[in-house]
Amino acid sequence: MPSTSTKPVEDSVKKVNDELAVGSDLEFQHKWWRFTRGLWIFFAAVIVADLLGCFGRGPLANATARTPDNGIVVKYERIERYGAPSILRIDFGQPAIQNGQVRLWVGESLVKTLGAQRVIPQPDQSIVGAGGISYVFPISSTPASVKFALQPVAPGIYELPIRAAGSPPINLRIFVMP
Repeated sequence: MPSTSTKPVEDSVKKVNDELAVGSDLEFQHKWWRFTRGLWIFFAAVIVADLLGCFGRGPLANATARTPDNGIVVKYERIERYGAPSILRIDFGQPAIQNGQVRLWVGESLVKTLGAQRVIPQPDQSIVGAGGISYVFPISSTPASVKFALQPVAPGIYELPIRAAGSPPINLRIFVMP
């Protein structure tokens, strides 16, 4: 049998006070610190963005659109979440009211993609056609308003045209997040 000589394993890190030698890799430690600092900054930015409404339900998500004559003023959420309920409110000014009623036309995306659940108050008349729905609301006093309860059915970016007889149209752009 050949003789093999064994050599004791030597540690490249010096022992201090005859105790166990523990090595350190300062370069790796600095990289790890930079990585964790970057993660903390990223998570802090996500929390601030959420508080501001970048993911819905906050100051940046809420929007108001109006016609130049203030015949229609729409308050809505420009950033919504898929399946989450929201309210789109339309206030009518004097230019939109004719003969004690408002004739409001909204694009079909209100029902198909933004998932209109109900209209408050109920219209006297609703007519489907011409790429949207026409509603007739009786108006007894001003200011008058209508609310649409929405619950988006799919994520995406959607255009919602709105117009009332006697007022110029408004085109809303709503981003529905997954």
